[in-house]
Amino acid sequence: DWTAFADIGIGIQFSTDDVPQDGTSVNFTPRAGIGMTKAISDNWRIQFGARWSHISNGRIFGDDDNPSSDGIMAFVGFTTSF
Repeated sequence: DWTAFADIGIGIQFSTDDVPQDGTSVNFTPRAGIGMTKAISDNWRIQFGARWSHISNGRIFGDDDNPSSDGIMAFVGFTTSF
């Protein structure tokens, strides 16, 4: 009935404005998390967990132009199989 999981990933963000305000319009978005799922029927599971996320430009434009932001988020959702 229960499963545990871990996830890790990275993305690239392109924006029309600088993110954060004193940053740049190109950023990297690494993330990592853990969670669990529980079967609630034959085809549906509830999923929940916590994830750390980060945003910065990885100093590709120099040390002076690299403000960063870290966050922790909780999530809840449903998954199904087809």
